[in-house]
Amino acid sequence: MQNRPGVFIAIEGSDGSGKSTQFSLLAERLKAVGHEIEIIKFPRYDHDSSYFVRQYLAGAYGPADTVSPYTASIFYALDRFEAAPLIREALEKGKIVLCDRYVGANMAHQGAKFTNFSEQRGFFLWADSLEFQQLGIPRPDINLFLKVPVTISRKLIKRRASSEDAKLDEHEKNTNHLERAVNAYDLLCKLFPKDFREIICTKSGQLLSIIEINNLIWETIQPLLPPPRHRGRSAILKLDDALIGKLNEEPKTRKNQPKKATDKPPKRAAVSKEPEAALANKYKKTIGEIKKLRSQMLNQSLIDTSINRNELKAALQSTVPLSERPALAAKINLLKAVQIKSPADKTAEPQAMETIIKDLAQEHLPNISTDDEVQLIEKVPRNEFELLGKNIDALSYREKQQKLKDEFNKPSANLLDRVIYHFDIVADLLTLDFMIERGTASQLILEGLGPRYGYKVPEIIEAAGLAEQYNKSFKLANDLYSQLISRRETKLAVSSLLLGHRGRWKINLSAADLRLARKNAKASEFIDVLVEKIAESHPLTAQAINRTEPSLGLPPKPQQKKRRSRK
Repeated sequence: MQNRPGVFIAIEGSDGSGKSTQFSLLAERLKAVGHEIEIIKFPRYDHDSSYFVRQYLAGAYGPADTVSPYTASIFYALDRFEAAPLIREALEKGKIVLCDRYVGANMAHQGAKFTNFSEQRGFFLWADSLEFQQLGIPRPDINLFLKVPVTISRKLIKRRASSEDAKLDEHEKNTNHLERAVNAYDLLCKLFPKDFREIICTKSGQLLSIIEINNLIWETIQPLLPPPRHRGRSAILKLDDALIGKLNEEPKTRKNQPKKATDKPPKRAAVSKEPEAALANKYKKTIGEIKKLRSQMLNQSLIDTSINRNELKAALQSTVPLSERPALAAKINLLKAVQIKSPADKTAEPQAMETIIKDLAQEHLPNISTDDEVQLIEKVPRNEFELLGKNIDALSYREKQQKLKDEFNKPSANLLDRVIYHFDIVADLLTLDFMIERGTASQLILEGLGPRYGYKVPEIIEAAGLAEQYNKSFKLANDLYSQLISRRETKLAVSSLLLGHRGRWKINLSAADLRLARKNAKASEFIDVLVEKIAESHPLTAQAINRTEPSLGLPPKPQQKKRRSRK
């Protein structure tokens, strides 16, 4: 590891290796546990320094194979040379620098042009010297190579190009180049084992799931990571692309062609020939396996006395299926049925449960990244100083601050009731259940539910070494959901979701609501995120929400439990 506060990680992989997906997921996971990160993707196509790279990939200098690997390497090196100060600054600040492709990509793709082993090895040494010695760009602490067989990579490239209507560059067009690049990456891992590490993304000839691959990456980099700079919010793992594809793909004809508008719709009976009893047994078996895993994880905590068993038990509630919470399912029913029309329209009628669940399962909403997990859409008033009334124009900013603080501190004050926040949130069903149970939300609208929004791995699960079993529970649930959806068993599919699966919903909360909910340790992490968003525009209101003393016009409770400390 280099002598600097930060850590430099480069993610490498041949075209079609799923590298971009893993890069994004790793970035989310690092931020979620409290690390500050700097994300850089090479080539930086939106920078002038990548001009020659863009020309080269567009074929302006002729086919890629005819351009000298030494010449092409300089194109890419210049782009990294310009980015070097940004990388060094981030590392000095103690950030995790995460690069999507770096020097290793250049070595592999340009090294793939050599057929002679000695010449190829000599090129590797030259490229290393050019970038790290002559140009002085920072060297990564680790380069991770995502190894995927060429046959699978080709399929992924083809599928990506057709789905995105994208134009392939010179390297992607050349299937022979793809195979040679994979071999070059293999050689780099063998020649420079301290710098390059392979992440084997397949097992028994089959591509591992996105989450399984990401866990392999996480296990590899964890020993290099410094302590998080901020309190974490748990890791977020999202649904496999395979399942997303199954949810979104159009019906196919017998010839495996997209269904035409003139084609007759298939009969429902032809969707699945599997007997209903067999499907019910499969559902029961999978739910039983998840329950068994939950018991195993809880029993394992008896061995490690350093783990708070009550906290672990609470965290494992996220592996309980929705079918075991009929009251919550009924609440979700009502949430979906009301407030669909404008707030002024009072004629909205409750819908049948089957219709609602079908809607929940088949909605296709865009994924929201970790940074957008909570969005503050609207706040009333827009400026918190408006709570002081209209006669404050003559006051200075500091005087306004002090006056508002004084108002918040008055025992009879009801200012927090007058501040309303409208949030767009992605959170798990446990959190949704808590907010409904508290009855603090004036309006709550469920907009999306399903495994597409992923789930979180609680910190205590990671600390107890139970992440593998925990992830397996969700993999079982996701696979079951996929099978049920493919057979149009939407009601059963939604009931198979675990309480840790996240949904997307909108909610109106007053500052007083938040302060009351703040006292409940069960939702403290979730409330923290909401208050942090509020603090960006209403800092004094956020401070008032966070106060622990029984003031602000809220009657003290007879017995207040001490909040549990959070790791």
